[in-house]
Amino acid sequence: LSITTLQESTLPPSTPSSGGGTASDTTAPNQVDEFIAIPADSQIILTWINPTNSDFVRVKILRKEEMAPTSHDDLTSTVIYEGTNEEYTDINLNNNTIYHYAIFAYDKKPNYSEILTISSQPESGKTSIEKPKTQSEEQKSICFNIEVNNLFGLDSDMTECISLREAKTIYNHNQFISLNETNINIYNKISKQSQNNKNNTIDDLKNSEKYSLAMFIQNSTKTSKILGAGERAGVISSFISAFNRTPTTILDWQDIIKIANGRWPNQSNETKENQAKQEFKTIYKKDPDMNNPNDNAAVTIITYGLRPSNRNLNSEKAGITIFKAIYKYNPESATDWDITRAIAYSGAVR
Repeated sequence: LSITTLQESTLPPSTPSSGGGTASDTTAPNQVDEFIAIPADSQIILTWINPTNSDFVRVKILRKEEMAPTSHDDLTSTVIYEGTNEEYTDINLNNNTIYHYAIFAYDKKPNYSEILTISSQPESGKTSIEKPKTQSEEQKSICFNIEVNNLFGLDSDMTECISLREAKTIYNHNQFISLNETNINIYNKISKQSQNNKNNTIDDLKNSEKYSLAMFIQNSTKTSKILGAGERAGVISSFISAFNRTPTTILDWQDIIKIANGRWPNQSNETKENQAKQEFKTIYKKDPDMNNPNDNAAVTIITYGLRPSNRNLNSEKAGITIFKAIYKYNPESATDWDITRAIAYSGAVR
């Protein structure tokens, strides 16, 4: 089998319109989404989803071999595509070389979107590929245009759509990101916590996986931006505590985004849930009834650290007081704070 190569599209010069391109226009289009690289023999297929901004003109893709391109005018990189398609096949590549790609969207002025980067290496002998399943055009439109601060109130399909899209953005960032002084300290705390992992530590991670951690702490995603950097790091801490590992996959990041928005994660840890049920019994003096939504919420919050959609400081203060009365110390660890949130927000009662 052979792979059909998409030829670069030829577009007429852009013309000004009411959508943008004026001297006062300083707003760039959104980033593309779901930037994915699929390796094959001597070639790499790149797929993405264009932004829906009214003044979006086209995307630009750059390629380098030593490192990821750092800007839209990186003179040391090669421009391999400009156009409005959502797929491009980079051909005549060396199977022994890792290729780094950057993609930008731009408008009529032009204003360039933030960078998205990805790396891949062709695979010798791989002539048949399975492309990722694409969403329907209707679902794409809904997923891109919906305005939300969190995922509460959305149906399960929409939650999956948005959380997966954001997870891919974090996972595929693959570029060094500069942390401010406060966020360096936050990152180092996560690093220290990860040293106790049974499965991996930050020191075990690839650079791309470290970049994802830094990206989430520093820049966040649309739905988790309501949380501060410290609280976003707390969500990562809750994930590490729940699964005894540092996040490394798209599914891990999707669960982190769900946890940040108070939604049940896809993955589960039965051992950790059983421990949470024991904590529930310590707090409420009874076994949890998992068919009771409040008891179920309490166990899930203790296990995975789900964050509330709307914080209530009075409830949190009461939760801290109750925690201290039961455990005889103030909450300190990620698990302690997850227990405190369960007390404050689950609605479970003795």
